[in-house]
Formats: sequence, C-alpha cells, structure tokens
Amino acid sequence: HSCVKLYDKNHYVFYGGADRLPNIFDDVWLLEADFSTVKKPLEIKSSKNYDLPEFSWTRICPNSKRVHPPKLSGTTLTAFGPRYLALFGGTNPISGSCSNDVFLLDTETWRWIEPKIVTELKPPPRHSHVAVFSSNGRLVIYGGAGESGKPLEDLWVLEQQTNLLPGASVFSESEVSSAVDSPLSMSYSAETVLVWRKVEQVVGAPNILLCALETTANKGSHDAISSREAKIPEPREMHAACLTSVQIPPTSASKGKEGKLVEVMVVMGGRNANGSVLSDIHIMDLDTMTWIYSENYSTAYARCAHALVSCSISGACLNQIHLISYGGFTGTSVSGDTIRFPQISQLLFPPSPVTSKAPAPIPVLLCKDAPATSILGQSGLRFAHSMVTLTDPEKNTDIGVILFGGVNPAKDLSDIAILLIKNS
Repeated sequence: HSCVKLYDKNHYVFYGGADRLPNIFDDVWLLEADFSTVKKPLEIKSSKNYDLPEFSWTRICPNSKRVHPPKLSGTTLTAFGPRYLALFGGTNPISGSCSNDVFLLDTETWRWIEPKIVTELKPPPRHSHVAVFSSNGRLVIYGGAGESGKPLEDLWVLEQQTNLLPGASVFSESEVSSAVDSPLSMSYSAETVLVWRKVEQVVGAPNILLCALETTANKGSHDAISSREAKIPEPREMHAACLTSVQIPPTSASKGKEGKLVEVMVVMGGRNANGSVLSDIHIMDLDTMTWIYSENYSTAYARCAHALVSCSISGACLNQIHLISYGGFTGTSVSGDTIRFPQISQLLFPPSPVTSKAPAPIPVLLCKDAPATSILGQSGLRFAHSMVTLTDPEKNTDIGVILFGGVNPAKDLSDIAILLIKNS
C-alpha cells in the first residue's frame, strides 16, 4: 500500500495495496491522531508508562464518479502541495501490468481528479519506486520496476507549467464542467497545466552547495565540507526514500550562506538487477537535482521493501534531524530492526575535512528485532509496510514514528505500532 502524512496535521492517508492471495485494493483510509486527550507532556517515562494520543480510522469514499484510480499495489502517494495528494504508478500483481498514470486526491472534498498533463514524454509504467515532493513544487520520481521486471534508474519530475497552452486547465475535459463553480477550480489558474520532465542525472559533492563561493581566494578551503564526489545510483526497486532538510554550517567557505536550508532526497537500499539487496545510501540536492553523496555500508544494513523517515526529535535544530529505517527484507530473512542513520549534517558537513579515504559515519542499530520481543510479537518482523512521523502539535517536534501493515512469512498485517523516540 502507500501512505502519506497530511501537511501540518497528524492525519495520515492510506491507499490500495494487495494481500498475498493476491487481492488488490483501491480503498482510501484516513487515520487521525487526537492529542486533545493528552493532558500531560508527551514523554517516555518507562517502557510501560507513557502518554499517547487516541487514534481513529475513517474509510474515505472519494466523491468522484468519473475519475477513480484502478486497483493497484506498489504505488506512491505523495503530498502535492498543502491540499492535494498525488498517486503515481503501481502494478496489478495478477495481470502483471504497470501504470504511469497520475491521480490527484483533494483532501478538502475527498475527490479524485485526473490532471491534464500536456507533455507526450512521460515516465515508463512502474511500481516499487519512490517519490518526494519538494518545496519548489516538484514531484520527484526515482527508480522502480517496469513491466519487464527489470529495475529502473531513471529520474523524473512532475511540475506545474503556466502559459504553456492558451486556456489549458489542470483538469481533464471530463472534470472541467463539474469543477468550474467549485473551490477546486480556484486552486489553479486557467493557464496552469502539469508537465513531465526527465532529469539527466549528474553527480557532484556536498561542496557544490557552496559553488557560488568558489573563488581563487577560498578554492580548496572547504574545511568541514565533504569533497567526495557522489555516484549515480545503480538501477533499483523496492528502495526507500524520504525528504529532509539540512542547514549549511558556518565555515570558511560558507560566508553568506551559513544557515541556508538545503532540501535533499535520501535514497536507501533496494534490490538491483542481479537480485542483490543493497546497503547503500545516496543523497540528492533537490535544488540543483545533483547527487551529492554516496556511501556503501556493511551488508548488515542491506534492506529492500523497508521504510525510511526523517524525524526532528525534541526541538532539535535542522542539523540534528534523524533518519530512521525499520524492517524490510535482508536478502535472506525478514527484519524487525530499527536503524538510525547518521545525521545528514554529519555526512555532508563533517566536523573535520573528509577525503576519499576517510571513513564515513556508520548507522546505529537501535533495536535488533526488538518488536519480536515486545507487544507486537513475531508481527514485528515485516516488509512492504509504511512508516510516518508522529508530531507533538504543541512543540512541533516529532516524538516517534507510526508503523502500519506489511507482510511477514506467516501472515498479512493490518496493525498499528508506535515507536517512541527518547530525546537522547
């Protein structure tokens, strides 16, 4: 299935998926976290004594007679601005067919919309890919598997394009008549359409973020800025990705740019064309669309069909955002491990100069199959699940992650578990 957290809310939307039979789903569910019942500060007091919000499920029946996505598994559901969710790709595991269609779900009216995309060039059909939405208005699609079953390595961007065609609309013809007098038509101008763009992948190093400062005076003086050039990731499917930000720290090379926020996409693991499960991590600067960091970790961290989220814990500054990975398939077994990856700031802006031979910070195994000995029992071992952050609305900081569904060798799962993260 696919899942996304709504903007500025502890509301989560789930779509589709399949079980092992396989039955394929096209249902939409809303999970809401109600913090009004929490009367004390949220903190972990002991393993069995902590405060949590109340959760409730609501099945959403989108008010869209003309437009509705087919039953699919392996899709991505991504925020597309503050109001809309973008559903892309997916597969029918019975027929083996794949999709490259885009559907927008309006979270105010719960109505599916088929946007008008005017470019003939578009991504090949795929599933088991990743997608993030950047603050500059780009939906970024990377990798996945096509109908041939081979992993993909291409990178695509879906974005708005104004004045491309006279009178063009973001709605298809079937939706225009019913949208004219609704709030939906006010979300886009009459000249706005969506366009696909294939991105030529290029590599650089974190110091590309300071390229404008590269002068004769400071050339080569990027202390505390990694100069190791990244690599273009190999083709992969069932990888995980998340969107996060990092601040440029004060260095001799960052004068004038210190404190600037850099938005990046982090890609972890997956399975390659040889069927090997990968243990690498890659970071892309979403402003320049450049891969700026690559690292291969020990095979102990090899994962596919896992989940990865970015958490800002207990009011930590943006340089202290944590990357948390959970579960997945290792190539030999189903995992229940919780892994914390090095902070992005440690990778891009290490405390001392980094050369191509210097060791990189390594991930930390927080919990080895911990849920298998907790309230989840053996259900803690899982893959093909989803994971999203849980945020304290008063402090505007993440207190943990919510884990939903997935599968293990014994059964399909529909449970919710919360991993609370201590301040330390």
